[in-house]
Amino acid sequence: MIRIAHIVASFDVGGLQKGVVNLINRTDAGTFTHLVLSLGPGMAMAERLTVGEAESLGVSTGERRSLARAIAERIRQFGADVVHTRNWPTFADGCRARRRAKIKAHIHGYHGRDASGAVGFGWKRRIVGKILTRFTDRIVVLTRAMGNEYRNEFGTPRGGMRVIPNGVELPDVVRRRRAVGDPYRVLAVGRLDPVKDYASLLQAFASMHGRGPEDRLVIAGDGPERDGLRLAAQRAGIVDSVEMPGLVRDPSRLYGEADVFVQSSLYEGMSNTIAEAMASGLPVIATAVGGNPDVVGDAGILYRSGDVSALADRLAELRADPDRATGLAAAARARVESEFSYERMVGSYEELYRDVSGRS
Repeated sequence: MIRIAHIVASFDVGGLQKGVVNLINRTDAGTFTHLVLSLGPGMAMAERLTVGEAESLGVSTGERRSLARAIAERIRQFGADVVHTRNWPTFADGCRARRRAKIKAHIHGYHGRDASGAVGFGWKRRIVGKILTRFTDRIVVLTRAMGNEYRNEFGTPRGGMRVIPNGVELPDVVRRRRAVGDPYRVLAVGRLDPVKDYASLLQAFASMHGRGPEDRLVIAGDGPERDGLRLAAQRAGIVDSVEMPGLVRDPSRLYGEADVFVQSSLYEGMSNTIAEAMASGLPVIATAVGGNPDVVGDAGILYRSGDVSALADRLAELRADPDRATGLAAAARARVESEFSYERMVGSYEELYRDVSGRS
């Protein structure tokens, strides 16, 4: 049995946490057993685990002096063969805990910068990150672009780097075929944060050629930009055409009702919502930033971030050409089936865990 200790900053609802749950629930239970340690108190995702253990260390800001010791004690009790940390908040303490507990291997997952780091890392983080990277056995990134980003900032670990994209559920897809002249539904899903640049999406929708009175823009999510976006819609004269349903735990219905999915971010690591939309048979228009080109490939439309007129033109083109939209939707679904299946993701992690633990 190979024992994996996953260290996360929080086990509350989120894309990273969803990926951890999907991985643990799908690995071979006869070969792997898992422990999730959350540094903070959030544990909402624990109830979604069907195997393994999850617990919180309950550490808040300012109480982290003995955190590495607490992690080391717990992973030693668990008998971990591999420590798997994810993103910056867990990296240093997880690395120290692994060495203190004398665990055989340490994998660190880089899932991209948070919104505050979208323009780059500070020099202190670069120095510390380079040191930690030298003591790490493998770095896992979600896209090639993220691998280049990590390498440029922190270097390459002794054991190298692996690209393992997140897996995506492949729903049964039965979509209505939109005809020319039918109402057009544009969908965006994500946190209402400045880095998502939904303001430019509102402007593009408002200026889209051929926009009809029944066309709708749906922006699902919550966050600090909510009131500002509602005000921007009013100023643009489209408030009656914009729906903001807030946080939607399961957006599958929204994907099924939409005609096109737009991702307007200024920065992305690997966008789960793009992959989910593609899996649902939606044509995708996305900014050519971060990992978006690696996810979309040739199966969607990319544009320069912040280019409102380009986005408006692409929206209008798909509105006027349902046949092209249908072709892109089919290509998107096929790409997810071949590149982003759960089976492919889980198989890659199982191979990696065997390799670093010496149980190949």
